[in-house]
Amino acid sequence: MSDIYDEENKRAKLNFISAFFNDLDLKIKFLIELADSGHRDEAFLLSCCYIDWLGLGFWPNEGSYSRFVKVLRQYGGEEVFSYIHPKMLEEALAKLRGKWAGLFLKKVLPILQQSRVKIYNEYDMIVLLSPRLTTGEQAKIKDHLWRGTLAAIVYSKIRSPAVHEFGALDVSFDNTTFRGCPVPTINFQMLHNCLKRIANAAREKSLSTEKWFGHA
Repeated sequence: MSDIYDEENKRAKLNFISAFFNDLDLKIKFLIELADSGHRDEAFLLSCCYIDWLGLGFWPNEGSYSRFVKVLRQYGGEEVFSYIHPKMLEEALAKLRGKWAGLFLKKVLPILQQSRVKIYNEYDMIVLLSPRLTTGEQAKIKDHLWRGTLAAIVYSKIRSPAVHEFGALDVSFDNTTFRGCPVPTINFQMLHNCLKRIANAAREKSLSTEKWFGHA
């Protein structure tokens, strides 16, 4: 009897999970209609909010900024979001608290300012900065490189203005390259495609583990 009861509970939970993500898929699909009907700002805003919420599902104990960046990089399906823009890293380091951040930025600022013509993966960024850093400083900065990624730019330049101000604008990168080509403009369609991939990943993780987002 206990096994039957457990099996019924399992089926009920999986059905509930499927129904939830089916409903989310409809909401995500509606964002295209919303944008096409002249409400692009609202569609952009909701895309950001849904990505933020899905990040919360994966990492409930992390702050909005870090989980948004992490979910976009890990499940968004756009390699470019994991790459680091020297200017963004410079701005992020300038905002960090602690004496170490100021000293670090002073050391690497000339390199960052001279290297804005392209974006870098984490390994290449460490190599770029290493002539100015000790081994310990290289290890420390690795924990903060995510703050300079294009995913972090999405949070600071799109998500935050969309939530706290009046709409969001596309983000373009003049004279900056990715794999020898211009860095793609970050726009609503690009972010919407990422949202669909993230939602699919959340669904698959939840159904395969029989737990919400694999842990709840």
